[in-house]
Amino acid sequence: MKVANRTAKRWLLAGAVFAGALNTAVVQAAVTTIEGAAGGGIVPWALIHPEGPLVSYTNVKTNDFTVQSLALGGTVAGRFELSVAHQMLNAPTVGGALGLDNRINQDVFGAKVKLVDMGKDSAMPQIAVGFQAKRASGAILDALKKAGAISDTSGIDWYGAATKVVSVGGKSVLLNGTLRATKANQFGLLGFGGGTLKDSNQYKIKPEVSAGVFLADNIVLGGEYRTKPNNISSAAFGIKEEGAWDIFMAYFVNKNMAITAAYANLGQVGPSRTAVSTMSAKQDGSYLQLQVNF
Repeated sequence: MKVANRTAKRWLLAGAVFAGALNTAVVQAAVTTIEGAAGGGIVPWALIHPEGPLVSYTNVKTNDFTVQSLALGGTVAGRFELSVAHQMLNAPTVGGALGLDNRINQDVFGAKVKLVDMGKDSAMPQIAVGFQAKRASGAILDALKKAGAISDTSGIDWYGAATKVVSVGGKSVLLNGTLRATKANQFGLLGFGGGTLKDSNQYKIKPEVSAGVFLADNIVLGGEYRTKPNNISSAAFGIKEEGAWDIFMAYFVNKNMAITAAYANLGQVGPSRTAVSTMSAKQDGSYLQLQVNF
């Protein structure tokens, strides 16, 4: 009982990102993924947004790409999470090589339902299911679709997540596992499916994991890994999709504001260097997010 109460108390004190109620063992998240759902930077968790509205701005900058995301979210009746995110991708290296507008935009509408609360005195994790409806647009996407490299510019991801906070060596540790059914290429920013590639237009189940440890009541250090389906059919450009991972640190300024900084590694994104000689072999760089809860 003491361990459970101590764990819940630390999550309560870190209310800028997580708000826990000791008497009900309800735990909510106030960190937003780049797609708008409550979670880490790239992986949705079973934890949900606070009931009050929130806004977050995220900037990811790698060797050849910049992605900005503006997200709004909140929770209804302590169980139903709603979110919307607008993503803006700037790809000057690819756009310049192809002679196309280098911008891609994507809108993501998400919903999540908490099915099971996290057990306060048991091993029961919090469990939730959700979806993300995505629609992307841009000249690069149009070219990929016209060439038969992708099937569509819109699609829906479905996912289930389980999250548990445990005490390890006197520290509160969050563990999360997510399974996602998806056809999305690079989070949907490069469309959905693989055009003529065999079996590339079927949903694939891809695992995602997260872990974080409280170094102090208002500082969390963690990491994430997200696998992706590698659908795109484009021998001409050698487009390949690899797993993405990050190492992040979140600082909770107060109960209404959080700042998260990370090193993100997205693997190969877009054409290979044999197709676009100026492209970096791997895309890695900085991730920075500011979130405010009202």
